[in-house]
Order: sequence, then structure tokens, then C-alpha cells
Amino acid sequence: MRSGKHRVRMLGADVPVSIGGVRVRPGDLLRADGSGVIVVPCDRAAEVAELVSVVLEREGQIASAIEKGGAMRAARQRYGYNQLAHPGQVRSPWS
Repeated sequence: MRSGKHRVRMLGADVPVSIGGVRVRPGDLLRADGSGVIVVPCDRAAEVAELVSVVLEREGQIASAIEKGGAMRAARQRYGYNQLAHPGQVRSPWS
């Protein structure tokens, strides 16, 4: 194995970068798992946190309906789960 010692140099620190065509700025939040990576611009973190709260609430409602014997498809439709991917179609806390 070869290390990068003496073969790489730092061009900057605490500066914006592009990764896979996505701009990442200092202070942005990143989350990664086996499905991919998401970048949340730091100036939209509160907005995203609000939407996450709505998603978690809906998922709890859906889980409860399923535990009571309901069908997943019906529960998702009842609580508007599929519309959460399109915040303009669902009453969001910041609108």
C-alpha cells in the first residue's frame, strides 16, 4: 500500500467544495447511509428539521394504523404519506 505522504497537498480548508456535482459549504450538514448521501444547507437546517418532524409523526400514525390491523397502502393514503415527498402538496409547518 502506498500512502499519500509527499504526493498530495491541501488546497484549502473550510471552503466550499463540489462532490459529485453537489455544492457543499462549510457548516452544511451531511448524512450518509447505504442508500446514499444527503446535504442539508446550513441555512435550511431548521426548515428540514421541521419537515422531518412531520414525516416522523405521519410514520407513527401509519405504524399505529397497521398495528391495529389496517393495510399499509390504506394507512399511507389516509395520512398523506406519499405527498410528503412534495411539500407544496401537504400542509407544512413553514408555509
